[in-house]
Amino acid sequence: MAVLLGIALAAASPWSWCAQTSIIDYQVDLGPPPTTVADALNSRVAREHIALQAIACGQEIGFLRDVLKGDNGEDLVKVLVAKVGWLRQGEGRCIAHVAIRMSDAFDRKALEASFAERYGCSASPITEEKLDQPISDIAEVEEASAPLAARRLRTLTFEIDDACMKQQVNKVIVALQRNDRVLGTAEPCHVVGTVKGDWDVTVRDLVRIYYLSKDPAAVAGGKILDDATREHIFNDLFNLSGAPWPDSYPLSGCGNTEDDGGSPQDRADERSWAEDNFEWLGDLWDTFKWFLIFLVILLVIVLAVALALAILFYLLGAGAAFSLAAVAVAALGTLVIVAGILAPLIRIPETENHLLMINTSRYFVNEILIDANPTDVEFFVDDQKKVVDWLLKYLQRIVTHDFDEYNARPYQRYSIVALLNLRDFTRCSRVSAATQGCALKAAATIVLDLATAKFALASNEGRRSVPFRRLMSVVIDDVMDSHRFTDASAASDFMFGFTLGYFGHTSQLPDRKAENGAVVEMMYAATSTYIPPPAVMSIALGEVGPYEQTIRHGGYEMFSRSPSFLVSAGGVRTPSATPLKLGPFSLGERCIDRGTALPTVLIPSGAAYRVPDGTRTGAAVVREDLLRIVGFYFHYGNTDGSQCLVPSDSHENAPPSLTPRPKDERDRTWSQDYNLCVYKGFACGTNIVVPPGLEACFTPADSTPWRFLTSVGCQAMPNAKPFFVAMFSKPCPSKADNCLTNWGFFEAVEASKADCDPAGSLCFHSWGAVKAPFIGDVAAAYAAFQAKVRATNGETELPDPPSGVDDPALAGRYFSPTGHSVEFDAAATMNDKNKPGVGSVDNIAKPNLGAWPLASGTLINSSKCPSNDDLAGKIEISGKNNGVTIDFCDIVKPMRTLH
Repeated sequence: MAVLLGIALAAASPWSWCAQTSIIDYQVDLGPPPTTVADALNSRVAREHIALQAIACGQEIGFLRDVLKGDNGEDLVKVLVAKVGWLRQGEGRCIAHVAIRMSDAFDRKALEASFAERYGCSASPITEEKLDQPISDIAEVEEASAPLAARRLRTLTFEIDDACMKQQVNKVIVALQRNDRVLGTAEPCHVVGTVKGDWDVTVRDLVRIYYLSKDPAAVAGGKILDDATREHIFNDLFNLSGAPWPDSYPLSGCGNTEDDGGSPQDRADERSWAEDNFEWLGDLWDTFKWFLIFLVILLVIVLAVALALAILFYLLGAGAAFSLAAVAVAALGTLVIVAGILAPLIRIPETENHLLMINTSRYFVNEILIDANPTDVEFFVDDQKKVVDWLLKYLQRIVTHDFDEYNARPYQRYSIVALLNLRDFTRCSRVSAATQGCALKAAATIVLDLATAKFALASNEGRRSVPFRRLMSVVIDDVMDSHRFTDASAASDFMFGFTLGYFGHTSQLPDRKAENGAVVEMMYAATSTYIPPPAVMSIALGEVGPYEQTIRHGGYEMFSRSPSFLVSAGGVRTPSATPLKLGPFSLGERCIDRGTALPTVLIPSGAAYRVPDGTRTGAAVVREDLLRIVGFYFHYGNTDGSQCLVPSDSHENAPPSLTPRPKDERDRTWSQDYNLCVYKGFACGTNIVVPPGLEACFTPADSTPWRFLTSVGCQAMPNAKPFFVAMFSKPCPSKADNCLTNWGFFEAVEASKADCDPAGSLCFHSWGAVKAPFIGDVAAAYAAFQAKVRATNGETELPDPPSGVDDPALAGRYFSPTGHSVEFDAAATMNDKNKPGVGSVDNIAKPNLGAWPLASGTLINSSKCPSNDDLAGKIEISGKNNGVTIDFCDIVKPMRTLH
């Protein structure tokens, strides 16, 4: 098997330092991008069909490798979901084409033998093999440094019929074992060592498999799971049921130790016995834990008194040696006792994605158990009420405050798919006080609407650069591995792949081909009945026109969109959402769980993946190739699980070292802070970076701080829509401690304005007194734009600060050629964390950050509940001639209204 499974990863090749996804992994052609919502909806089924097929029978090499090594993790179960989804549709024979490098070890006969032996299929899965095929033109350019053998491909055609695929699914699931993995995060086990966690990820996908194949009569492909397979899933793999467990675990424990296996009757019997014999323990612990806290306080007081007496005796010279020895023994004993008492009281909070996976799966396991109607089923009916209550409260909190793990990378994928299960499989027709099925289904749909709406407004043709919470180390990996916006490797933006089927953002993909990881994420949408509302679709497809938008959660996001570009502001750092706690007291936070800020970036619309000569267009693919404002660098350790028991707010006045080196040698990560200065294409801040690809496109204005850019004719953006940029930047004053290399601002504006003749047959650029036909004379319009900016703002904008000034202002007033006057301060948020960079527009003050609602702007607006001013439970999402109203003010009656 070693030969079969020895397919080398590109990251391990001697010619590659980094873990950037290989361009040859972009193999699944999803077709041209839709231009309208109608086009996207009409072509969605075809895209999702392609994605489902690519995973259901195009992952056979890796899938067999995982099966043979007894893997029970998410990579294996994802493929099972795709196979069940394919079988459910009754499509018949599944065919997929796969390319691997000729330099990778591969043994076709070994694969075919293992396939037949493991699954019992008589036919070979490989029906065609072509050797020594060339890689694509794009791959040839990006992998020019690779050895020739690595740039030639072996293409395989996999073909699996329904009967064989059903055998695969059943045999793999029946052999699946939990192997002592626990639900939730891997946690310390009795302080020493850790337990292996993440079993809830597997359970989440097994729930999807169980329900997709639940009703054979409704499945086009007929019965998928054998009775024995379904029993094994429920009895042996669904090891949770009953009421919700606490949202945190004691330091002295081993994380989530639930193990509720067995048939419905076995679980009911066990539950009945436990209730009869041990119900009193819960009440006892609730009382006893406060006694332990009192005992700890008393021991600390006794120790303090003993130390004081020892010092006094020592100073008096009476029995000093004895006193000190006695106190040392007493102190050591006291510390041991205190540690023993505190260990079960110190709580490690479970993370948001795990809580959602665990309790959504618990809901469905309870439903299956209740439907079986065992003796003493009333215990689980009562438990289910508690689960429903927990879920509704948690989902209401997400709607009114956003996710704790906002835009999480990579953890958003866990939460979204858990909610997709809740939305797809919760029964609404059988509503009762016990289940509140319709409320749960509506609540899950509402959260999915908000998540897809946020991605739609914060991205440009699928490319999104936003602040996120978890994992902070992703920042350094993004940069050093040169992650593309479209990569779906670990720590990628899950929402790109998840929405790819819905929105069809293929214009930024090489030859319209998606990477395998993104297609895996598409698979969940392909097996779901959820579709974003028309308002969200119209935002994603650019049908809503220009907009301004702010989002507030644990951090802040700002966006300014025009047809030709998106300006996205990266926000500020935020504390960890999961600190260790002793009662109500926080004991410190994990560095890796902090909210991470990113640069302010300008993302051009329509920029191609490559220019005609085959070189990469960075502005379309990698964040570091965009015009951006970096802000401050705050550095942290990069060790997984690193603790920040004393959070540090110190910064370093230099960018991190970006010398390529292996992942395990990267000892620093960072956050790029104070990026909250945006208004209608205008952005300010410190440390403005013009990437090498755009340098040639900027025109310097003599010896002034001004520089200008037009996208028309810029080789780095050959297919970008027409826009102009005015940029002002100066070196940091010597006395400015709140500056890095430079400070200033840029403004991007549409190259053409809606200044048309009455007949509408000819539109003009209009910058001041100069008018020029858009098609006839772009150069004249660009010259007029530059002239107007310089005439209304002066040659230098602001004088340099007087020498000796300790805290020079990095602020001023900018007069936009669009007619607005913008008062800005590039260091505003550094000096006052409640201040955005734009102080006023046209002399009208902009609100402080503390006054921001959950959402405010052109597209999404939140408002308070009439009955509760502390709850922002009403949200309006506006699209083109449509919208959706969300009302979660009543926790048991969430409402979603399309209009």
